[in-house]
Amino acid sequence: MRVDLPSGQPWDDGRWACQILRAAGHEAWFVGGCVRDLLLDRPVHDVDVATAAHPAQIEKIFSKVIAVGRAFGVMIAVTPEGRNIELATFRHDGAYIDGRRPADIVFSTAQEDVHRRDFTINGLLLDPRDGTVIDHVGGLEDLKARVLRVIDGAQRLAEDRLRVLRGLRFIAHLSLTPTEDTWKAIVATPLSGLSRERIWQEIGKGLETVPARWFDHIATSGHLAAVLPPVPPSLAPSIATALAQVVSTDDPLVALAIVFNAAPKESRWSWMHHEPVPRDRIKRLREVITGAATLAAGCAVAPRRRVMRGSEAALVVRLLTCLGQVPEAAAWLAAEQAVGHLEPLVCARDLLAQGIPPGPKLGRLLQDIEDRQLNGILKTADEAILWALNDK
Repeated sequence: MRVDLPSGQPWDDGRWACQILRAAGHEAWFVGGCVRDLLLDRPVHDVDVATAAHPAQIEKIFSKVIAVGRAFGVMIAVTPEGRNIELATFRHDGAYIDGRRPADIVFSTAQEDVHRRDFTINGLLLDPRDGTVIDHVGGLEDLKARVLRVIDGAQRLAEDRLRVLRGLRFIAHLSLTPTEDTWKAIVATPLSGLSRERIWQEIGKGLETVPARWFDHIATSGHLAAVLPPVPPSLAPSIATALAQVVSTDDPLVALAIVFNAAPKESRWSWMHHEPVPRDRIKRLREVITGAATLAAGCAVAPRRRVMRGSEAALVVRLLTCLGQVPEAAAWLAAEQAVGHLEPLVCARDLLAQGIPPGPKLGRLLQDIEDRQLNGILKTADEAILWALNDK
């Protein structure tokens, strides 16, 4: 089979690397996801090159390389423009002893190299010169049938347990049907030993496209407790229903908020703070979920307006919309946006100048003044100061 090779990036960088390798007498192919996505007419953002050249030879061939995974035959060649292209030496993996990486590798042939990969649709080679596709594992037939099949048997998932999550993502994002043996292997392979960093990478990728389908597969495979422990499996159907309302233009935080909104509030934040998640992301997530809960529970005008004037108000509304709650929230947000910036009537300095001492009561007065401003009771600084003096 032959395909037309696109021009432009990242293909041009891949061709550049392959031309240099082949000119030096080394076999070189495009491999993996870039070939799969090209055949599916999906966007390709980077290309991987598999080659017969060993790391020491790659270092001699290219003027600038980065030895990111030399022990596993993975090197980065830097183009004259400063872009990176990953080069992986054909290899055969030794025994996997930790459910993630092989204890050792042996450099091998292109055919042996694709047989150590995860799924047949990721085991295709593409000739960078004329677009010829080489298939040693039945990937073309499976790609045409939209089937996900493990290469060389179920043990391939147990070797590297991250492949379980990758497989679930491929099923969801590429609309694939796993073979019976592949699904059984996905269900039966535990995720123990995987780092939380790698799991969170998959959570991020899984929720960014068709999140409902991805989440449903995580739940039905039985891996929800390992991926997202605070989320009750019993609520998986309702979570998937809400995720189905997420659209491509939504902030990725919306999908994550839907998932964690279902977790018990007494445990989700303590758990989250021990996860490899940026603190600012946790802060935003908390503001979105807390704001939505405030509105969903019913509240006075002032706290409602305070939520609608917060930095995450738009995401609060999207969360409530996806959950099918508080249909008035969108109108409330529009009303606040029409009002625009609302300057505080007074500040602490104004009250101190009136003889009100610093302390907890000063803070309470400022909060109460803001509440009355948002409720439309106090409209000027003089009214606010007079009210504070009478209340003190």
